[in-house]
Amino acid sequence: MQRSAPVQVYAAHNEIRERDETMKTATETKSSTMAWAVLSKAVNGRSEVIKVTNCDEADKAVQENPGMFYKAGPFLIA
Repeated sequence: MQRSAPVQVYAAHNEIRERDETMKTATETKSSTMAWAVLSKAVNGRSEVIKVTNCDEADKAVQENPGMFYKAGPFLIA
């Protein structure tokens, strides 16, 4: 019997996604919120979280400083 394996897709950290109404409607549920982290690109290989925010603010921060920041997410804040 052949088993299927999960597939993960990664995008470039500084890639700015196009605005998607589906994502905006999915960012908040009744008891939790979707969030994104803005992280610094560190020289020593360790990134630091600069802030946790919504997708629009994370996109803006990366657009303004693509060589300095990248974003990660979405993740759920309960």
